[in-house]
Amino acid sequence: MRAKIAMAATACVLAAAGLTASLAAPAFASSPVPDEAKAAIARLQETGKLSGADRAILLKYPKIAAHVVDPDSGTLAPAETVQVLAASGCHNADRYIAYYTLTGAKAFDWHSVINYCWSGGKISLQERYFYMANNDGTNYDEGLILDSQSGNGTATYYSRMQGKVENKFGDVSWTVKYPRIDYKAYGSDGHYTITQTP
Repeated sequence: MRAKIAMAATACVLAAAGLTASLAAPAFASSPVPDEAKAAIARLQETGKLSGADRAILLKYPKIAAHVVDPDSGTLAPAETVQVLAASGCHNADRYIAYYTLTGAKAFDWHSVINYCWSGGKISLQERYFYMANNDGTNYDEGLILDSQSGNGTATYYSRMQGKVENKFGDVSWTVKYPRIDYKAYGSDGHYTITQTP
């Protein structure tokens, strides 16, 4: 429930700042996609990979390639270092996975956030949420498909959030990304580690 409230609050803040496109992608108007490009995208959807030949086909159509999320993208933001490890304190861990199109333009960023405090060797979660930002207009946030956490109030806190983002434009089928960020935060000194799945 707290995560839903945090997501709603984030949506309000972004709307007030004029960033609503980050949460809901606008419609993309395009001419029909050529059959060979559709076939390449269908193979990408089926396998999750893009062969050199299919990449070449899609790059023949720059307007299409500019909106196809590159399956080789999905780079986690550079790791941050908690400069001062202490017996108690609070921290906001905001990490994101960056996705790019076949032409190298930003497709979207998928963020995951946990805010926590620690004291007496234990973690206390303040809030956790996710959001999509820097959307190029062809990516649709379909929410979380995995959402789990454990260890609040103990020495080690775990959080896993995995989303579903659908990439659609023109008359092509949906292609899907499943970004995931896992956190492990430690009550001993407040540091955290992460793993991710693009």
